[in-house]
Amino acid sequence: MEIILGLTSAIGWGGADFLAGLASRQMGSFRTLFFTQFVGFITVGLYALATGLFFTLEAQPTIVYVAAVAAALLNIVSSFCLYRAFEIGLMAVVSPITASYGALTAVFAFVSGERLPAVRVLGVLSAVVGVMLTAFVINPEALQQRNVRRGVSWAITGAVGYALVFWLFGFYVTPYLGGILPVFIIRALTIVVLGGIALLIRHPLTVPRKHDLGRVLLIGVCDTTAYIAILSGTALGAVSIVTVLSSLYTTVTVVLAAYLLHERLHKSQWLGVALIFTGIVLVSL
Repeated sequence: MEIILGLTSAIGWGGADFLAGLASRQMGSFRTLFFTQFVGFITVGLYALATGLFFTLEAQPTIVYVAAVAAALLNIVSSFCLYRAFEIGLMAVVSPITASYGALTAVFAFVSGERLPAVRVLGVLSAVVGVMLTAFVINPEALQQRNVRRGVSWAITGAVGYALVFWLFGFYVTPYLGGILPVFIIRALTIVVLGGIALLIRHPLTVPRKHDLGRVLLIGVCDTTAYIAILSGTALGAVSIVTVLSSLYTTVTVVLAAYLLHERLHKSQWLGVALIFTGIVLVSL
């Protein structure tokens, strides 16, 4: 079941991140991130009310509440970094870099007591080398494409942030709350925090126009489905396996970017992408 849930999250995030890259360039990363939260907030909230899921919040260890809030806040930062990377960078570059969160989470899981065999250690190393090759392009022509280096820094920050998010959820939250309620916590806190920031800095949060609204709703559906899948998977199985499989979403995003947006990569970048995918496969064995 954990494998199915991991792959489900990969498909959901692959579609969501491709659409988010397009939406961020039209609406800006802040507005895109803010409005896509409402799909999960409303649907998951109604489900929790109808099923009495909110009662599971009662009488839990303090660490559960602390970890849930910390992970949700960190998720906001990581999501903004990802959307910002898509807004200013080359999608087929920043997406594989961000996906290295799976390998990083596997390392955190190992430190927390989840043992990895040698083949998974090799997978982590392969992913790290792949990230370096993808991020630091030697080809001068490739470096001139849409501020690649700026997008890379945002993507790396997002990768580290997401690794910490899923480590916190997987070890301290989902074993107690399951995989659905934490998604509501993420959505609720994101709306409150981003709304508060917008008020403080007077950032406009105008409702998306009609031609953008459908894309925002679709991003919200895909992203919410992916979060429910990965968090449910961490509640049912090994955190490292589920998160690494979920990071396969880059396959979907890169293919969509290459064929629909005609984004070209240097050979060294494709080698980096291949090493990342190899690492993902090895870590999941």
